[in-house]
Amino acid sequence: MIASPPPRTTDIPPLASPGSQPPPTGKWASPALCALDGVASALPTTLGSTLLLYSLVAPEWLSAGVLAAVLGLVITHALTMRISRPVFNAGRVFEAATLAVMVQQTVLQFGRWGITDTSTTRLAVICCVLLVAGLTVGLLALARAERFARFIPHPVFVAFSNSVTLTLLLTQPQQLLQQMQASPHAWPVALVALAVLGVALAVRTWLPRWPAGACGLLTGTLLALGLAQQGWAMPMLIADLTWTLPFLQADFANLFHTGSALPLMLVMAKNGVILGVLIFLNTLVTGQMLSQVDDRASNRPRDKVLQALAYALSGLSGSTPVSGSPSASMSAMRHAPRVDWERTLGIAALLVVALHLSGALTLLPTAALIGLLLFDAWIMWDRPSVKQFWLWLRRHPLPSHTCEDLVVIAGVMAASLLANMVVGLLTGLLLGLLLHAHRNTRRPVRQVWTGRQVSSNCARTRADQQKLNEHGDALIVLELDTHQFFASASLLNTTVRDHLHGLPAHGGSTAGRTPLVVVLDWSYVRNTDTSVAMVVARLHAYAREQGVRMLQAGTALHQGTVHDLLLQSLPAADIYPDLDHALEAAENQVIAHYSGTPTALPDTTGTSGAAGDGDTEALWAGAPLLHGLTKEEQQEVRSRMTLHSLAEGDVLVEAGAEADGVWLILAGTASVRVKSARGDSEVRLAGMREGTTVGEVGFLDGAPRSATVRAETAVQAAQLSRASFNRLAQSHPHIVQRLLTNMALDLAARFRNTHSKVVARQQVR
Repeated sequence: MIASPPPRTTDIPPLASPGSQPPPTGKWASPALCALDGVASALPTTLGSTLLLYSLVAPEWLSAGVLAAVLGLVITHALTMRISRPVFNAGRVFEAATLAVMVQQTVLQFGRWGITDTSTTRLAVICCVLLVAGLTVGLLALARAERFARFIPHPVFVAFSNSVTLTLLLTQPQQLLQQMQASPHAWPVALVALAVLGVALAVRTWLPRWPAGACGLLTGTLLALGLAQQGWAMPMLIADLTWTLPFLQADFANLFHTGSALPLMLVMAKNGVILGVLIFLNTLVTGQMLSQVDDRASNRPRDKVLQALAYALSGLSGSTPVSGSPSASMSAMRHAPRVDWERTLGIAALLVVALHLSGALTLLPTAALIGLLLFDAWIMWDRPSVKQFWLWLRRHPLPSHTCEDLVVIAGVMAASLLANMVVGLLTGLLLGLLLHAHRNTRRPVRQVWTGRQVSSNCARTRADQQKLNEHGDALIVLELDTHQFFASASLLNTTVRDHLHGLPAHGGSTAGRTPLVVVLDWSYVRNTDTSVAMVVARLHAYAREQGVRMLQAGTALHQGTVHDLLLQSLPAADIYPDLDHALEAAENQVIAHYSGTPTALPDTTGTSGAAGDGDTEALWAGAPLLHGLTKEEQQEVRSRMTLHSLAEGDVLVEAGAEADGVWLILAGTASVRVKSARGDSEVRLAGMREGTTVGEVGFLDGAPRSATVRAETAVQAAQLSRASFNRLAQSHPHIVQRLLTNMALDLAARFRNTHSKVVARQQVR
């Protein structure tokens, strides 16, 4: 399960298509425009987040919080503009709401710890939690925690987004009402908030390439100035510029007095880690999103340290939580996908400083930022989940995975609203892990095949192939799913035991019929644990009691734990390097069983050595190549063939060599091999058993050998050279015609068998 992007806090303008709007020329023109777009998206959300945080925690220090937020943007952009994967940073509503709840929950315990609850003490809590969060980002980055982010499912992020939406809808109307009650004239305050909300929604709907939040704030500011000229003044975000940071006013001495330091530090460390995880995920997702556009490399260890230092310094100053912003970053890339990030982020930092020094922020009415937060609530709520929940209430049938998603979303939202955002976050992580475990363990066997649907690449005689076609249901392949760990052990045990008793295999005809051989295919499994290995060991013992042979295939295809754990639990198990080897051994077992000569369980390749003279005579008489010939005609062919005895590893046919004859394997087994892609090893394509013909394709079309045939055991084979074949054609043309017919029939039988297997598998799918 891949971690989905965090909740959206503003609209994301679409990227310009190639050639639609060429970026401005010049060394600074394009970065300046990109920086302007990014700041227009980042600054409004940062100011809105600052208002949300400080209005809930320390309203009297809002001006200092705005200065800290501006400084936070400057610090993060200045320190990260030269890293490998720079991003645009901004304050985010979700993190601000989470931090506000963390501070409120900490303040509730001040009395127990003997700490005086003052606004300056709350500032100290904000600075300390944000400092720990920044350090957590660095530790997570250096530990390469991005590898585990994919286990957080999308419903958790949806629930966070919806929870913040409800929080804003519950808190901001109250803030607006307080502003209206505190103002001599209530209606101008409401008018400004509604104007910001309306303009932002209109811009988002009809002018999606424009920064909706910035347009709404500008409209609200101009409207407030006009109303002020008429004598209807209203509360402003900051009365005048201040150069006091929350960090300088924070009362750390009161916070960490004797007796309260240790429990308080533990609480703030926990909160800082949670907040750091959120900041890390936001920045990670933003970086991944941008890298898909501009192909930038991921951050180096030095870059990760710089990024974490930027977040730590920003938080220590008292800024609202700042992290990577997808909306601001994509806004910066709108006109120039190949952004000069160093210049862009440098200009952005200067723009933020200039806006603050100009006093423009003193013109922002608080009501305008409340309208902006209501706009954020409008665009943050996840519409598909609300629609699905409405359908569920109306008893419409929904897919099982949709119902599971709704359970996670509802659980996280309930925890957030009934308790707090911190509990909601922990609930989301827990439900996400449970959902991941549930979805990846409810189907330990991804597919079931019978011998009628799959077969090895081993070349066999028509008689052997006929037996496999008749008794294909005696062979079952259980293709295991990717995830095999303790949560799936019980279900894997039940599923395999059911098939050992002959339950239908996805529409097959095995109902009530106990199989002869069962193959567990581990080809898709990379890792497992001891719980699963112990279950497989018990299944082996149970299968032997039922008279069923169980084989393991593909356990060492990946660099994981499967092969080693199975060897520890099953030292005497039949383990094969891949499914083809296992299928070949299973087919040999089926053929031997239905031929009346059962093969011992340890046998893996059929005949282990050359046959005696009596057996060889029987193989000559039953060889498909000689079918339809009288004894005299068979003797005529044999007299023109040369016998060869090969040891294990000897070559019958060499790739690239001239196809100067056709071979008949009389005893033993061989394998068809080709060079690997790197050319330093051989890859086994198929097996060859006694009675099969080797090299007939090259012999018929005259092309060089396409593969090497190597003896896997001691092999006895006979070769009919092309010269002998040509002399036989002159003296006995009817024999040659029969030989060619038999070769064609063998090739046709192999093709027909492959075709029937493909059709059977497609019918199952």
